[in-house]
Amino acid sequence: MAGREDAASQPDPMLVVAALGEADERSGLLATLEAMLDGCPATAITCDVSGLDATLETIEALARLQLTARRLGGRLQLRNVEHPLEELIAFIGLRDTLPSCGPTEHRDA
Repeated sequence: MAGREDAASQPDPMLVVAALGEADERSGLLATLEAMLDGCPATAITCDVSGLDATLETIEALARLQLTARRLGGRLQLRNVEHPLEELIAFIGLRDTLPSCGPTEHRDA
């Protein structure tokens, strides 16, 4: 059981998402996520989504990342979720599927 304690004490790996527009970018992120979870003792990946637009395409890409993470035995947590994206996630009903962790940015428009 010592291995579990060591894994639990290490910080979650971080996946920085700069863009989710093109299919090549999304498939590249899925490949990166798979590589991060392959043999990784941590089961959580923190995904920095600061600066992403609040669009259905963004939500779809994040949901696909979460699906891939869960298929590989992990989970994705979002960090730096800007208020419009946070509201869209909640409106669509995916708050439990795409959970936030850490700081969340709330800027006045």
